[in-house]
Parts: sequence; structure tokens; C-alpha cells
Amino acid sequence: MIVCNILNLVPQYIKDRKGRSKKVIVITKSEGLFGELPIEEKIHAILSKSENYLTVNDIHKKIGIKKRTARKCLFRLEKKGLVKREKGNSINDNFRFGDKWIPKEKFQMDLKNKVYIKYKSKHKNNEKIHFLLLPKFIKIDEKFIRCLGLLEAEKTKFRTKMSSLEFVNSEPMMIKEVINFFENFNIIKEYWKWRIIINGNIKHIVEERKEEINDFWIKETGLSEFRKSKSSPYFTKSKGSYKIITEMGSLNLNYNNLFFHNFIENLLKNLKPIISKNKNFIWAYLSGYLCGEAYVGDRECREIQIGIKEKNQLEFIKKLLRKIGIETSFSKASSTSPPRLLICKKDYFFEIYKNGVFNMNPKKKASIIRRLVSYNKIDPKTRVILTRDLKRINNLLKERELVQKAIN
Repeated sequence: MIVCNILNLVPQYIKDRKGRSKKVIVITKSEGLFGELPIEEKIHAILSKSENYLTVNDIHKKIGIKKRTARKCLFRLEKKGLVKREKGNSINDNFRFGDKWIPKEKFQMDLKNKVYIKYKSKHKNNEKIHFLLLPKFIKIDEKFIRCLGLLEAEKTKFRTKMSSLEFVNSEPMMIKEVINFFENFNIIKEYWKWRIIINGNIKHIVEERKEEINDFWIKETGLSEFRKSKSSPYFTKSKGSYKIITEMGSLNLNYNNLFFHNFIENLLKNLKPIISKNKNFIWAYLSGYLCGEAYVGDRECREIQIGIKEKNQLEFIKKLLRKIGIETSFSKASSTSPPRLLICKKDYFFEIYKNGVFNMNPKKKASIIRRLVSYNKIDPKTRVILTRDLKRINNLLKERELVQKAIN
């Protein structure tokens, strides 16, 4: 494990969706911090200092803002899970007054082991100041590196919008990995906006099971129902026939934040030299990357394909695989796929299985086990272990199935 000062990883400038550079200001001292805060953070700070419940009128007097503004900020803080209210007196079903508020989580004013990141963004004619609280030091271990590999594999998803992080996957374990990773940077589960994405060809099948699918994802990920997008579930406009067993769809995570999009790109760039020098980090990074990017076919297709568009990234993955003793062959780009690295040897498959590379992705792990079991020359004891593991994974996957047979 390595402890790293986050100031070495924070970019000095970040780019907005139009490519304009914005300066990042790092605040490391508590003196004068309150005056720098945006209104929403000021309200949270005042509530954190107070020993009693505060009303909208109390906040209006303390900060000198309109009551309507205070009320809107409190509603946003409540949705984020940072404050809670004691309901006031109800006049009728549509009107209530005298709500009182307290913090659910205290606003961090002591910057001993924390730093605040400040930057500005512009939307149309309005300029907004953003504040983010980050830990001053982060622990970089194998779990941290594994999620970096996963984000690297999936970064085409969050690159589509320069102002946000976006992640889409059908595997709950990988979704939870991403959520837990960003909690290192104080992005809690309640901050993520999410929606379920389902293939449009099976809309008629899952229409009556929307609630079951919704409950599945909330239970598996711990996400907040209040942050669900109004467009969930979203049915894709897919063409052709759908011929595979469908599970609970995919989950789309979105966190609209300009800084973190740039920060993750910078993090990936700066930590690669560290990853390439540590064998455990190499396995961890490859685990995340292959779970997100590798294609593991059926038992008749005895190869693992890793499609990579960027030449530098392709060379980096090839270099890491060689350092752990796995050689690859190269396949040129075709009309339907990017250039690919191919892993084609039984011994390499065993190494990948033994090192738990696909533990985050049960479907891919099941595929590689089926491939290993298909070899004739395999130790009987090893075959028993593999068969038992495959049965366990199949039972797990079967619990998620919505469609029990192929659809023509």
C-alpha cells in the first residue's frame, strides 16, 4: 500500500465541455473559509455549528438570503442526505410551515487532513462557484488500483460528457466497486443519479416487472430511490432479434461534476508508472481492465480478446501482461471491432483464473472456467474444483434471470 498526497494528483487547470480552461484553487487552511463558501455549503456549515434545530427564517437572518433560496438549498441538501428535517405544522395537504432542520452529516471546517477544491463553471450567462472537500492523503492499494483499471476500460462512457462521470454496466459487483471507489473522495451513494437501461426488444416482457428490477438494483447497490432518473427504466432502440438470456438490464450511474472528470483522467495518467513497477498492482489493474473490456467467448473459442482503440493503451496493456509472464498475439482492426490483443494459451487461462482476474464479473469468470474444463488434459482434482466453482456462479446468475429461454 502507498499513501499519496492528493495535492500531487489534482490538476492545476480543468477543461469544461467547450474546452475552456478553468483554474483550480486548493484551500488548505480553515481561516476565512466560511466567506468563500457558496450558499448551499454556508447553510450546511451554519446547521453544523448550531446545537439546535434551525428554521428557514433563522437561516434567512443569519446569512441574509431570501427565504425561497434558503428553502431550495435545504431541499437539495436533504436529497443528498446531508440534512434532515422535523416537520412543522400542517394547515392542509398542500401547505405546511415551521419545518426545522439539523445536519445529518457535519460540514467539515477543520482542514487538518482535508483540502477544499474550488473552481468556477459557466452555463449560458451564469457563473457558479463549486466547492469539493477531499482527503489530503489517499491510500493506494490493490482494491484502489483495480477500480482504476475498471475506469480505464470504461472511460469511453464517462468521456462522452466533459462535465460529468458516467458509468454503465450490467454487473452489480462492478457498479458497487465504482461507488465504493468514489467514497474515497467523499462522493457518497446519495450523490449519484442513476437509471436502469433495458434492451427495447424485450420491453413487452419486462414491462410488468419494473418494480422487481428497480428493487433488485437498489438492494444490490444501496443507491437512493430519490436520485433515480425520471427516465428509468430506459428502453434502448435496438434493432434485430434478441437471442440471449436477459437479466436485470444495465445500470447507468451519473455524477455531474466537471472537476472529477478531469481528476480521474489525471489520476490514471500519473499512477501508471507506479502500477507498472509493482506485480500485485499489475494483477489488480488488469483485473479491473479485463472485467470491463475483455471478451471471453464460449468453450469453442479458446482465446481472450482485449479490444483497444488507443495505440498507447494497447502497448501499455501488452507490457503489463508480459511482465506477469503472459504473451499475446495481435489482431488488426476490422469493420466491427478495434485492434485486439489475444490471449490463447491454456496455462495463461489458469494464471488468470488463479489470480482472480474475473472475480468482479461472474459471467466472464464462468466463461473462462467452461473453457478450462473443456481441455482433455487437466488434473481430475482441478476439474472438480473448477466444476464446483462453475456451479456456484451459475446459481448466482440464475437468480437474476428475467427470461428463462432464448427469444427468437
